[in-house]
Order: sequence, then structure tokens, then C-alpha cells
Amino acid sequence: TDLHPRGTWEFEQWATASIGKSEGDYKRFFMREELEYGVTDNFQLAFYVNWFHVTAKRDGVDGTTSGPLVPEDADPFRRYSATKFDSVSLEGLYRLLSPYKDPFGLALYFEPTIGPDVRELEAKIIVQKNFLADRLVWAANLTFAPEWRRTTGNPSLEADDPESRSRWDKSIEVEFTTGLAYRVAQNWFVGLEFRNVNEFEGHSLAHPENSSFFLGPTVHYARGPVWATLSVLPQLPIAAAYTADQRAVRVGGKIFGDEGEQVEVRFRFGWAF
Repeated sequence: TDLHPRGTWEFEQWATASIGKSEGDYKRFFMREELEYGVTDNFQLAFYVNWFHVTAKRDGVDGTTSGPLVPEDADPFRRYSATKFDSVSLEGLYRLLSPYKDPFGLALYFEPTIGPDVRELEAKIIVQKNFLADRLVWAANLTFAPEWRRTTGNPSLEADDPESRSRWDKSIEVEFTTGLAYRVAQNWFVGLEFRNVNEFEGHSLAHPENSSFFLGPTVHYARGPVWATLSVLPQLPIAAAYTADQRAVRVGGKIFGDEGEQVEVRFRFGWAF
């Protein structure tokens, strides 16, 4: 729930690597360039440009080349690699309570995204509580994100199969994230982050597909107008699969297929001005 003061700017670079499936080779690097502006002391806007690089070879449970951002019409037995523009996003963040003035911090977040092959509306509730004269910080986010994503269609299917043609697939992602960070030295925080991701088919919570869990360390450094954060979140072997398709891509207690990877590594860099 920390916001920029009125009239100030910040540039932020995101780099998220999603690495490893149950088989073969899979790497996805999702990049975001963000510019934030403090409209008031309690409201800020941000604009993002989103792009990605993906490379995969026979990473599917069935030994074929597949996975997030790999088109359905890619050769299933050869390596697929691509670097593409994904989308742009606009973010609004409004703080209702400050963790420095109130018993806890509370903020509301909304981020629409649009691109050639994706539409998304992400809403989030953010809670923050500081302890020990701000040396220990706890934060939690609850995210609700309906998404529309265009697929190429799978030419190997029968012509009368709807999945053989290009279409817009609908889904919902509900995510709960929480973490603790402790200031171990001047400018340095170390912490632990937990994430639970829940996928739903269509735009209804009545059709759950899977639930996956991630846990790992974080390191944060800040000095003056510059800061950086690194997190490493391996997937835990306790995922739940609720459909036959999802059970088919659950291996060793982890969700793979189009939904999850072995580990997520995220680096963020910010410069305020």
C-alpha cells in the first residue's frame, strides 16, 4: 500500500522467468516496462508495455512441444521460440488506509489489459501491516482476473471440432499472495513469499480447473530513489486438479500443461524521479 507522493514519477522494470515442465525444455520470460505517476498522495496511475520471449521443446506430459504462449499449430516435435509484443495495461491504485497512520494499510487496485491476443480485467485488494517500528512488514493480496485469450486452433483435430479453429478462450484466475519481509541491515530486507493460484474454466467460479502453490525467498534493496527486488518461487508438490484434463498434466503433485511451471523467478527494478 506504499504509493508515490503527488506529482512524482517512477519507472519500473519487471522481468519474470517461468522455467521448467515435467518433461523436455520450457522457458518463458515475461517483461513489463512500467511508468507510475502519483495523482494524489492516495491515488496513482501506471502504464505498462508487456512483451515476452518463449522457447520450448517437447515439454508436454505427452512429449510434444506445448505450454503457455506456444501456439496450438506449432510443430509438436520441434523447438518453438518467439519474441513478441503481448499487450498494454493501465493501472489504478487507490489507498484507503495507510500502514503508517492507521492500524493497517488497505488499497484497491484495478488493471485492464489489452493486446492482439489477450484481454484481461484484474482487480485486487491489498492489505499491509508493519511491525517493530517498520522493520517487519507483512502484506497480502487477493486478485480476481477474468481473461480472454485468442488461440490459433489445432490443425491436427477434425475440422468440425471447435478447438481446430481460432477462438477466444475464457478463464478466471483467483490468486492469493502473502509474504513477510524483515529489515536485516540498512537498505536490505529479506523475506518469504507464498502464492496460491486458482484457475477456472470460462467466466464462472462454478468450474474450477486447478489450484497450485508456490513458496520461496525474496530479497529487497533500496537506496535513495533506486530499489530492486528478487524472488524465487518453486512450485510445491501439493497442487490440486479438478478435471480430467488437469489430472493428466499433474505430475509429481505439480500442475504443468498450460497452467504451471517448476519455478518462477522475478526481478523488479525501480527508479523514482
